[in-house]
Amino acid sequence: MWSETGPLRYERLTWPEVARAAGQDRVALVPVATLEDHGPHLPVDTDLRIVSEICERAAARAADRVVLLPAIPHGYDPHHMDFPGAISIGAIDPAAVAMELAVDERSYPEGEHAWLDWSDGPLKLMPWWSSFSRSGVQGDATLGTADKGRALLEAAVAECVAYVDELLDKPLPERRRPATGS
Repeated sequence: MWSETGPLRYERLTWPEVARAAGQDRVALVPVATLEDHGPHLPVDTDLRIVSEICERAAARAADRVVLLPAIPHGYDPHHMDFPGAISIGAIDPAAVAMELAVDERSYPEGEHAWLDWSDGPLKLMPWWSSFSRSGVQGDATLGTADKGRALLEAAVAECVAYVDELLDKPLPERRRPATGS
């Protein structure tokens, strides 16, 4: 049900409430993360828990501007498949690509938090995780502390809210009829 005080949770809305939220031009926060190993000391849903918490806190902080959707466990991480627990998507289909219809169009209005590109730089080789980690850990997990975790979580929540505000500050682009490509 609709709550005027806390985060608006999509899965708890009735369809008239969904229509009401859509009419307010709220930003939809969708927590999406992989299920994969993080060493013997953490559960396989660690990434999903982290992104869900970030979105939950951002939704609480920006409750009048967002609607929080349920978390989705989804990812492409075949390099983790040597460790039990990873769930990875597959499905590249070169036959489905019609290169003769490809165009060069770069018109997305980029900003400090919003851009269309690979999020972590150029493509790179990702070897099987087990080829360099016996435990599923990369880095020194023994250095983790609750204070470091709180600081990183707060930074991620602040960035998420800043992104919501940036999206809402951008003018809504004009919708156009797509070109047929012929």
